[in-house]
Amino acid sequence: MKKIALLISSALLAACGGSNSDNGGTTTTPSSTLPHVIEGQLSALDRISGAATVGRYNVDLSYLATSRSVVTLDNLQLGMVLTLETDGDKTVQNVIYDELLVAGVTSVDVTKQQLVIAGKTVLAQGAKLEAGLTISNALIGKVVEVSGFTLDQDTIQATYIEIDDDAEHTRSIELTGVISELDSTAKTFKLGAMSVNYKDALEMPHQLENGQWIDVEGTLVDNVIHATEIELEDKADDYNDDDRLEFEGLVTHVSLDETTGRATKVLLNGTRTIAIPASGVEFEDFPIVNNQAQIKANMLIEVEGVWQNGVMQASSVECESGGCVDGSTSPSIPDALKNEFELEGWASFDATTHIVTLNGVEFVTTQSTQWEDLSPAQWVGNKWVSLSGSMKRDDVAASTHQVWEVEHEFLPENDLSLQGVVADDASLWGYSATDASLEQFIGQYVDVECQYVPGNGEVAGTLSMCRLDD
Repeated sequence: MKKIALLISSALLAACGGSNSDNGGTTTTPSSTLPHVIEGQLSALDRISGAATVGRYNVDLSYLATSRSVVTLDNLQLGMVLTLETDGDKTVQNVIYDELLVAGVTSVDVTKQQLVIAGKTVLAQGAKLEAGLTISNALIGKVVEVSGFTLDQDTIQATYIEIDDDAEHTRSIELTGVISELDSTAKTFKLGAMSVNYKDALEMPHQLENGQWIDVEGTLVDNVIHATEIELEDKADDYNDDDRLEFEGLVTHVSLDETTGRATKVLLNGTRTIAIPASGVEFEDFPIVNNQAQIKANMLIEVEGVWQNGVMQASSVECESGGCVDGSTSPSIPDALKNEFELEGWASFDATTHIVTLNGVEFVTTQSTQWEDLSPAQWVGNKWVSLSGSMKRDDVAASTHQVWEVEHEFLPENDLSLQGVVADDASLWGYSATDASLEQFIGQYVDVECQYVPGNGEVAGTLSMCRLDD
């Protein structure tokens, strides 16, 4: 919510294949014109000349040296995720910086380089840090500002972290997430692990709904956020057809063509859906299997494309880290933080609350949820569907499980693939195994394949012969 937008007269630097920055590294050669929107890390900055690199583009920010903006060449920092709005040619018209998270640190794992802030796990390995800052227990209780990429509703990969030194901010909090458990009467909802009370919010959308991606700013009192401002994170209205866009971020989920294994859609940073056309897309530095680029969750990628009919159509996808063919790696996600789930079953859908109920477990759909062979308006009664998304591991009965993709499978098959945490009663997403084959996995996060025996009509059946899916 703390956004800084500037009008900047900025020319694209001549292609040079590098930067003479005293505060950054080399860059790739930019194309002759800029996309209409560039969103990515500030990876190079020369504070004397104003030369900078955001994503794969070199731009000139020297105007900041004489502007009256609160943003200066001195307070821009490497690692900050910036959004540049341009004229689609050679001029940057606005620069926007918005922290992903501002809140007090509640715990630190120095060995793993992880912070817990406002119920979210912040992966700090590889992040740029404010001068003099280290990831240590001394951060506990301090308010920090985090820039980075959303991995899922509970996890952030930080790219830049700094201390908020404003003494008035000791209880200030700002975070982004998906609304769940909305109670419009009590004026409360959940945002990940945090409870939010919005009855005194001064600025907010006309209507709040479960599944909306929002940015909340307020104060933290007794572990409850008292919101003062709520802003929708839906960017679709910001773009026009034929706008050229470039986004950098972490792959949250990949939709695949079941026949060819081709990636058809990518969910980036948990919020942006990007379509991958069957032809005309250039892939760079991805492993190739059966002539298909292997785009995987948690990869850091750069995507360039064109906005058409409410979705970005990719024309170029580049792997930056996390399994690229050049051997680059990104911080791995510990098993204890793996939140992705998959399951199938008979389910119902409440279009008012945006809740899918399967075997008594509730899942919230969002504005980014992908619908295959089914639309929310078509869903009447029970349907056999497959769901994939991000779960709340600490409460498998919660309605905060976030759905990334819903696919209408029509009828069950003999084999059932399930991904999640096996409960204490040896059940998995409400399914029980008649041969106790799930008992060995109690409390564990598993990806299993089981034999499935349908129930009577549109009710849950039973499992047997569950084994890990390699």
